[in-house]
Amino acid sequence: MVEPFIDGEPATWDLLHQVNLRGPMLLTRALLPALKQAANPRIVYVASDSARAGAANEAAYAASKSGLFGLAKSLAREHARDAVTVNLVCPGPIEGAMVSEAMAGKESMLAKLKAAIPMRRLAAAEDVASAIAWLCSPGAGYVTGQTLSVSGGITMQ
Repeated sequence: MVEPFIDGEPATWDLLHQVNLRGPMLLTRALLPALKQAANPRIVYVASDSARAGAANEAAYAASKSGLFGLAKSLAREHARDAVTVNLVCPGPIEGAMVSEAMAGKESMLAKLKAAIPMRRLAAAEDVASAIAWLCSPGAGYVTGQTLSVSGGITMQ
């Protein structure tokens, strides 16, 4: 939901919290016992660069995604001895419905956004999926508690 903080309704905050934090937490809780028995146990949460860096008019969204940072880092420490890795992928702006809705009728703003991204384009879903696939691979078996920005360079930390 893209709107000024002052215009946000508590119900919107509650919904975003349910979807973006409580949902992943409940799913992890249900699957963790089986993951601990798996050959290549991986958890990857999809947060957002808006949560890392902040974004005007995205307070509710960013706040709901921010909770994943604490969840991931805590679970990474708690389950490292079980060989369960827990990481985050933080996409920047992605070509899709969220950006399309936010930029509807604002073509010059979209052009400025793309110009601000060092790679000069929005991410494709495949860019994010590839990062997640790598974090789920055996090659990332020693990577845990980390945050990977997939943003074309707009967010560098």
